[in-house]
Amino acid sequence: MHDRYRGGNGILDALPPGDASRTARVTSVVSLGSGDVLQMPGQRGTFVLFPIDAVLSVVATLQNGDTCEVGTIGSEGVSGADVAFGAPALRTTVCQVPGRAGRMATDDFLEAVAGNASFDTALRATDAARVFFIEQQIICNTVHPIEARCARWLLNVADRVHRPTFALTHDFLAIMLGVRRASVSEAAADLQRSGAITYHRGIVTILDRALLFLAPRSGLGLLRLRRLVAVRRLDAQGLRGIVTRRHVRAAVELAVTEGPAGDP
Repeated sequence: MHDRYRGGNGILDALPPGDASRTARVTSVVSLGSGDVLQMPGQRGTFVLFPIDAVLSVVATLQNGDTCEVGTIGSEGVSGADVAFGAPALRTTVCQVPGRAGRMATDDFLEAVAGNASFDTALRATDAARVFFIEQQIICNTVHPIEARCARWLLNVADRVHRPTFALTHDFLAIMLGVRRASVSEAAADLQRSGAITYHRGIVTILDRALLFLAPRSGLGLLRLRRLVAVRRLDAQGLRGIVTRRHVRAAVELAVTEGPAGDP
C-alpha cells in the first residue's frame, strides 16, 4: 500500500488548501528507481506523475541508436499530463535520479483538472516554464563547452532533489548531455580538480555551488574561477538558489578584470 501524498511537488503544493486536499486524496506516493522506464513512444498512459525528489528525463533516440535528453522533470513539474489529455507519447521518459513521486490515475487527473480552475492554471504555467527551460537548454548546448554544460546540469538536478548529494552514473550523464562517456569522465574530473564537486562510484556531491553557477556564464576555466572566488571572497551564500543577473554579471566582470594574471 502506498502512502498518501503530503507535499513536495511544486504544482500540487501551489493549489489552494481545499483543492490541494481533494487532489491529495487521489494521489499516492511511489518510489522510483534509477533507470525505471515510465513512458514509451506510442504508449497510452494510465497515470500522471508529480516528482517530489526524483528527477525524470525525457529522452530522444536517434536512428543510429544514440540517445540524448530533451527534457528534465523534477519537483517543479509533471510527467504524463500531455498524454492524459490525449496527445500521443513521442518520447521515452525514464527515472534519472531515484526518489519519490506523487502518482495520480489518469481518470482522477482529468476529473481534478475539469473541476479545478487553479489546477488547470498551474499546469499551463508549468508548461510555459518548461518551454522556456528547453529554449535555455538549446542555447547552453550550442555555445557552452561540455564542462560548463555539465556544471549547469548538476545544479539543475540539485535544485530538483533539494540536496547537494545524489546518485548519477557516467552513462546516464552522457545521455543527458548527448556526449560520449569519455567526455563525461573528463568533464567530471575537471569539476573535481576545481573543488566544485566530488564524484565517486556514481555519487555526486556539490561542494561549491557558486563555482558551478558561474562556470556556464563566465567563459573562464573553473580553476581560474575557483581562485577568483577564494581571493575576492565572493559570497557563496548569495549565489545559492535563484540568483539575480546583477549578482552573476558583477561576479563575472570581476573575474574578467583579473586578466591573464589570474589564470592558474
